[in-house]
Amino acid sequence: MKLLKIILILLILVILPYQVSAEPLYIEFGEMISKTKTIVIAEYLGATYPNAEIIDSYKLLVKEVIWGNIKDKIITVRRGQGGVEYGLKPNTICVAFINQEGGFEWVATPHQKNADIQSSSLYLRGFYDYNAYLIYPSLVTVHQIREYLQKGSMSYYLKGNLHFFSSEEKKMKAGKTSFDIEYIYQPKNSKNTVKAENLPIKDFPKQGYASLGAWEEPVVSIVYESNLIRPLKFGGRVQALKDNKNTFEVLFYVEELDEITENMFFEYLNHEAYGYLYYEVLVQTEKGENFKLMCQENKAGEELVDSKGMRYRYKSFSEDKIIFNYKEGKELILEYIPLNLTQDKMLYTRGVLAKFIRQLKLSSLSARIYEKDAQREILVGNYTLTLKRTLFGPNLNFKPDKR
Repeated sequence: MKLLKIILILLILVILPYQVSAEPLYIEFGEMISKTKTIVIAEYLGATYPNAEIIDSYKLLVKEVIWGNIKDKIITVRRGQGGVEYGLKPNTICVAFINQEGGFEWVATPHQKNADIQSSSLYLRGFYDYNAYLIYPSLVTVHQIREYLQKGSMSYYLKGNLHFFSSEEKKMKAGKTSFDIEYIYQPKNSKNTVKAENLPIKDFPKQGYASLGAWEEPVVSIVYESNLIRPLKFGGRVQALKDNKNTFEVLFYVEELDEITENMFFEYLNHEAYGYLYYEVLVQTEKGENFKLMCQENKAGEELVDSKGMRYRYKSFSEDKIIFNYKEGKELILEYIPLNLTQDKMLYTRGVLAKFIRQLKLSSLSARIYEKDAQREILVGNYTLTLKRTLFGPNLNFKPDKR
């Protein structure tokens, strides 16, 4: 018996780290359907025995059968890959996907709380105890599920304007450019057509490629050119389901050109020699003593330039500080106080640089600079950060026509 306990402990020590650090599970919609026996619209009632040490079954109150042979009003389903109790609250109305072994493995629920499941966009995912369980595409409707079961494909119509952040109105504002996407999902052979208006393309491919997402946020991606030197990529967030079926209103925005204005965006399209963006930030005191912070959008890094022209390369960039390599093994740290902004004013910012620039578009930021080594910190001074200008870097692939 003692030997058996030792063996069990060793097994737990070997298996547990793997489970805790497990990769997300991923499955495509078509493969999921091939492993599905029953699909119902139901109210999740909770675990069959909620106080049991190990929960292995659940109760569903069936509202409608979409797929399969179910006659009972209340059905008991087994645990699938993970515990349903961790990802779904009792009394939630959902689309439940039951696998071939009778396990409740996948679920779709409305993006909007208390929305009608029959006429809403839904978030589709699986249950998994150790990480996310992703399904592509994660954006579906009840209409599209029925469509796939009938045809073996699902159609999406995604429409909307390209938006830019307005510093004056402090929100994303619709621009002149618009997209109209038809996306047909079918296993291993999905098709898409992107129609754009007011998108003057010169040196980019004429046709963009659209794809959907696999996470909770209902996203769309359009790629014309993915290189880092002169990219042309757009993101989109679904705002509403327009026809209760498969037509979605989308707010589109520019990716890879963080916080670009509409005027600069059209300038970028019209000049083949333009590449990634630079942001020039003044770091000043009341006396005029200053540094200049050069932020490079292509992720080549940030440089802090002092009044004598000395340049310090960045080491790391976080939500409230930028650390630079300094002389003799020391660090030079620019620590700033972020604005206390509501979530809507920070929407569609991709990373720390974009969030930093978005804040500077709204206001100057208070900061301090100090030297740091292993023993101590020495304050250099207190400063104000101000966004001076945004400019284009060179397109290193551009070859001018010599004719």
